[in-house]
Amino acid sequence: KLRVEHIGNEVSRLPRNAPKQLLLVGDQVYETNKVEEIAGHPVLNMGVKGDEIDKQDGGVLRRLNLLPMAQAGNVILMIGFNDIISGKQLELLERQYRELVRLIRGMVPAATLRLQTLLPTRDRYERHIPDIAMFNVMVEETAHTMHLHLIDAFAPMQDEDGMLRQNYSPDGYMLNDTGYEALNEILVQHMKSGQPY
Repeated sequence: KLRVEHIGNEVSRLPRNAPKQLLLVGDQVYETNKVEEIAGHPVLNMGVKGDEIDKQDGGVLRRLNLLPMAQAGNVILMIGFNDIISGKQLELLERQYRELVRLIRGMVPAATLRLQTLLPTRDRYERHIPDIAMFNVMVEETAHTMHLHLIDAFAPMQDEDGMLRQNYSPDGYMLNDTGYEALNEILVQHMKSGQPY
């Protein structure tokens, strides 16, 4: 809750004539990303640790009211990992994710929405890789059918065994500085090339 309040304060402090913001919407991987601008776009970080698409005491679906106030030029969405580890069925996840994407488009129709795939994992999170891969296929399909930009961060961040590169993470999921450098470079390259789905 404190984190959501903090995001709300940041949004309300934006001057009216501020440049269009690039919003990072997601969970702890985004929250702890210290990047301040991506390819010349100022970043407003809306990542919340432990967040899911929708849950009783929160979830991205319940804080979408902040988006129109945040002067969004671009929105990058990466969410779903905590939903997977909480044991949600993939069918429910799929429904919730598509609804979330539809609502974001409705909330900030002038912004460019980009869907980012979930990252690979390793070590104690390795067992979730099959579900992450299936979820990412759904993310790709959603981007394709809704004509949205897709950012595949899974493939470039995996090693030859299909897991998150060892030197990117201390625990198998959260990124270290090297991991963030790699992720932010993917985002920069995508923003520069502007490749859609």
